[in-house]
Amino acid sequence: MKSSVVASLFKRKRFRRDGLKVESACWWMRYRCAGELKFRSKSLGVRDQRVAQSRLAEFLQEQEREAAGIVAPRALRDGASLPLADHLANYVGDLASLNRAPGYVYNVRTLFTRLASECRWKMPRDVTVESFQTWRQAQGKSAKTLNEYLDSAVGLFNWMARRGLLVANPLAAVERVDQRGREVRRRRPLADDQVSRLLAVSPDRKGVYLAAVSTGLRRGELRALKWSDVHLDAVRPFLSVRASTTKNRRSVQMWLRDDLVAELRKLMPPVGTADGPVWGKRVPRMVQFKLDLEAAGIPFKDEQGRQADFHCLRHTLGTNLARSGVEPRLAMEAMRHSEMRLTQKTYVDASALPMLDVLEKLPRFDVAAVPMAEAVGAEVDTKWSQNLFRGRPLVSAADIPAIAAESVKEAVSLGKSADLSAAVRQCPEVPKAGELGFEPRQNAPEAFVLPLHHSPKFSAVFGRRLPNPIARRAWVKHHRVP
Repeated sequence: MKSSVVASLFKRKRFRRDGLKVESACWWMRYRCAGELKFRSKSLGVRDQRVAQSRLAEFLQEQEREAAGIVAPRALRDGASLPLADHLANYVGDLASLNRAPGYVYNVRTLFTRLASECRWKMPRDVTVESFQTWRQAQGKSAKTLNEYLDSAVGLFNWMARRGLLVANPLAAVERVDQRGREVRRRRPLADDQVSRLLAVSPDRKGVYLAAVSTGLRRGELRALKWSDVHLDAVRPFLSVRASTTKNRRSVQMWLRDDLVAELRKLMPPVGTADGPVWGKRVPRMVQFKLDLEAAGIPFKDEQGRQADFHCLRHTLGTNLARSGVEPRLAMEAMRHSEMRLTQKTYVDASALPMLDVLEKLPRFDVAAVPMAEAVGAEVDTKWSQNLFRGRPLVSAADIPAIAAESVKEAVSLGKSADLSAAVRQCPEVPKAGELGFEPRQNAPEAFVLPLHHSPKFSAVFGRRLPNPIARRAWVKHHRVP
């Protein structure tokens, strides 16, 4: 049986600086697996040729067993034999190399370490859906916290699966906890008078609060803002928020209103000074923010249990954009969100929207006293004409005589022509036509009745167009000689 792997031994050769050609001391292996186009090289780390041949034979045997499905690939075997703590260290290191936020990396490491300890996971084979669900059922944590534990584990196992260390994520079948109605921390926007009182009681932090409620900058973004990012001398003053300081890692240019420009000019240092932070220690911590709320007479939690922390100023901006009638697409750009659903569902308080004004804009309906008989008659008349002529109302309501209601309703329901005998009695005396449209009334040739579609009565009622066969038979039936 021909081997699926082509391999050979060799020693690497290179030229020294003096031009002499030398060989490496250790043996190397050059191989190509089935389906590959290029050869790969690997050092065996031995100098003895027999030992190198033995290791080459072991490698060929292992590759053939993997191709036949007898043993798992080496990456899976290595991943199964390595403790979860080592996999977590490699995963966290990879996240840091990808420039993930330090807080996110810390949370992933902390949450998974605690989860693995409480679930008694030491090796990858110990991870099961049943063990995680048993642990989750015994917890009293909020839905958001439980989902964060699950996300940390799913992120690690997906990373291992992408690198061939696992066949599949063992927690892929676990569902997330529904957070709707179970939020422990719910934020609310501040009303206009509350924002005014908050700005009045804290003159040192007035610019910080005004910037947060008018630009939507987060606490970390405000703290990282430098004077080189502020352009007050431009035709239209703006801020250049650097990508390294934003949450979505994208730079953005934000226009400034005149009230915020005035506050920034008060704090602007002299020209030529060092490029320092704009707010510095003026960005309040949670304790200081609660003190400012208390001084302004704003409760930290309202009657619905919603709290007002520093991030609620960003919720205030989202709600004010919706109240002002700003288009959702523009509001999403102002909030710097990637999804419109996040802007409309999370950062807009529906209770603060002017719903009463919207109801007043709706049209009002006048319940006029319309006689039911006339309304029903007009409706039946229209249905009869549309059914008789297949959507071509050749006869108007004024041209059609009054017809018995029962006969018309039966005709409409059955899709047939109605009995027009009552209407014929009211019609003026006109020359009758036969079945074929020809019937002489006098001996004079000019007195002969014209063909049906050229007769005066037919033309007056139906015009010059021929109706459908149902209308033709109905007209002939009720105008023939008794």
